[in-house]
Amino acid sequence: MNRLGLTRVAYACAAAADIPVRQRPFIEGEGADRHVRLTSRRIPRRVLAGGYLFWIIRHTLVARQQLLGVAEEATPDGQLAILRLHPHVEALVPMHCRAHQGWRYIAEADWPQIAPAGDAMPSNLAAELATLALL
Repeated sequence: MNRLGLTRVAYACAAAADIPVRQRPFIEGEGADRHVRLTSRRIPRRVLAGGYLFWIIRHTLVARQQLLGVAEEATPDGQLAILRLHPHVEALVPMHCRAHQGWRYIAEADWPQIAPAGDAMPSNLAAELATLALL
């Protein structure tokens, strides 16, 4: 089975470490039900079971979060997608990616690798090398 993920720009984040800080107000639930509630006007139509949300900072995929579920919610302006994300943010080996508005699908074959623990390369240097397609 080829799993799908989503890519999305991490608005107002300069580094992957800023993502969990920015998400703190959107954490809901307790214990095993703890999750980040993210909203979007576009509703994913493809099955995202076992997928991830990949975060883009400065045209580079830098982090991911597991997608726990997607739901629709009616609002006065129309339908709203509610993406439930695991609160843990995993760092990735930086990979160049074109920025875009909203989110885009990404196939499992195109997912970047998880960064090894104790990676000695500074994240800003890795991001610059990824932008230049040298990493």
